[in-house]
Amino acid sequence: MFRFSRFAFPAAFAAMVLGPAPGAADSFTASVSQREVVTGDPFRIVLEWQGSGAAQGEPALENPDAAPLSGPSVSSSMFNYNGRVSQTRSWSWTAFAERDGEIDFGTAKIVVGGRTYTAEIPVVKAGPPPPQPFVRLSMASDKAEVLVDEEFTVAVTLDVAAPARLGGALPFAPRNPPLLRIPHLGGGEGFGPCRAVREPFDAVKDFVVRAGLPGVRLNSFARRDDPFEAMGFGGFGGSLHSAFGEAQPYVFAFPAEEFAENGTNYLRQTVAATFRAEALGECAFPAARFEGAVIAHVGADGRSARLSPPVVALSPGVRVKVVPPPAAGRPDAFFGALGTSLSPSVSLDTQSCRQGDPIELTLRLDGDLVPSTVGKIDIFSVPGIAESFRAWGDAERRDDGAVPVFHFKVRPVAAGTLEIPPIPLAYFDTVERAYKVVATDPVPLRVDPVADFDPSALFAAAATNDAVQRLLVASSGPVAPSISLSDAGFAPRRIVSRRALAALFISAPAAWLFPGLLPVAGGGISRSAAALRKGRARSRAEAALRSADSPQRVMEAVRALLRDRWGEDVPGMTPSDLREALARHGVGGEDARRAAALVQE
Repeated sequence: MFRFSRFAFPAAFAAMVLGPAPGAADSFTASVSQREVVTGDPFRIVLEWQGSGAAQGEPALENPDAAPLSGPSVSSSMFNYNGRVSQTRSWSWTAFAERDGEIDFGTAKIVVGGRTYTAEIPVVKAGPPPPQPFVRLSMASDKAEVLVDEEFTVAVTLDVAAPARLGGALPFAPRNPPLLRIPHLGGGEGFGPCRAVREPFDAVKDFVVRAGLPGVRLNSFARRDDPFEAMGFGGFGGSLHSAFGEAQPYVFAFPAEEFAENGTNYLRQTVAATFRAEALGECAFPAARFEGAVIAHVGADGRSARLSPPVVALSPGVRVKVVPPPAAGRPDAFFGALGTSLSPSVSLDTQSCRQGDPIELTLRLDGDLVPSTVGKIDIFSVPGIAESFRAWGDAERRDDGAVPVFHFKVRPVAAGTLEIPPIPLAYFDTVERAYKVVATDPVPLRVDPVADFDPSALFAAAATNDAVQRLLVASSGPVAPSISLSDAGFAPRRIVSRRALAALFISAPAAWLFPGLLPVAGGGISRSAAALRKGRARSRAEAALRSADSPQRVMEAVRALLRDRWGEDVPGMTPSDLREALARHGVGGEDARRAAALVQE
């Protein structure tokens, strides 16, 4: 019992109002609420500045990652003693001991009046709870390793010593239920690339019992009573229900299994939750924690009972690895896909074309695959495709719902009756735990030959952006490349210069480029009028060439010019096609060669 003299209260009041005595030195101190804690327990760190100067900014911790922190909360007060102002400012954090061992935040520093003050934060030792015979807690996963999109179950098992006279009833005081903390049932993030299949409360709501029955509290799950309903107003619900209602923790009674071990009766309860892996990595589930008292003894009358002292029990944490399928036996055709079935199919947007024409090949992956695991597919690694076709740009993926669909732009370089050969595709069957290889059906294609066709003249012969960039950088002549390389990176440029345009439009004979300005005899005035109506084709083509940002746009502009001038519409036009079109309209020799060379560049 504390005893105070009659001078104690006046002295304490004076110290509170007047603050430190005159001349008291400035000080910066650090303290912790506990030097030893049970792993998983919180503790407080308090830093305090006291002096005449004002702190400049917040204190800095030397090792702020020594343990998870929340805060700080800040408080301050100011005193005036005979004209001398002194102030006290404190910062308080709550730290959590995640694992066994020493927690050392190191030195705290603060700057006041240009001077740095330091304080050593006491080291806190975290360790397991003291041994006790009443409660054991464990946690385990039914799978140590899983694949992406695979489900697994994490179960927390609570064993509680139960007096035989309870007759199998839960050994918890009805009005004082202990607390069971299971972090992975708290929702939110932080467990790695795994997510709960059900909402946390939905996984346990079926085990809620009414208050007054034996059970445990779980995390912070609680309901709020509506005071307005109790007063006969019918209740307001919604935000008023949450704002004015008093939180009442839910009580959970999980199914119990009775067993005996070393002469002691136990009741075992299990709390399980299912998770699904979403990506490669590791899922970490923190330790579960039990804290509270249990019924340790029941009297002979079966009614009187004695509680144990408050006990703490911790489970170990659990880690589950999300791994790729095994490397052993992996086929070359494996493209990363996981699932239970695959029925791929190939289709073309045409059944016939000419050499060099661009066509679209669609690869559809029906079945039951995990879309996120489907990687890139290289169809040009398949014998028969690389020899007969060239890529035109990059593949594009456009899924149809949950079905992965790839679109490839290709140009046939061989003539005759060709075939898109079967494309082998391998996936990992997550049920049979084995690789499976399937293939598409062959698709025929008729390719008409083109005279003097030169596969190397196809500007889209490159299968990737890198190859396209190498082709453009290597180009030379009067036509500037559409992409230039510099220290600043890739910068778009006008694809055709004014000089190149002049060469393209002036070098060809007047009959090709200016039919509206140079009408031939025999048509006279009527042909001149028709040519004038077509004259806008040149200006449109010139504008299109100036704004073209890719080789494909260049070819589209030249194709549009031929169509508008002569009615020539050549799908997938190549430089060879251009020379043929010019020849059909009386343009040949050096002029046709030069025009084709400009388009080639």
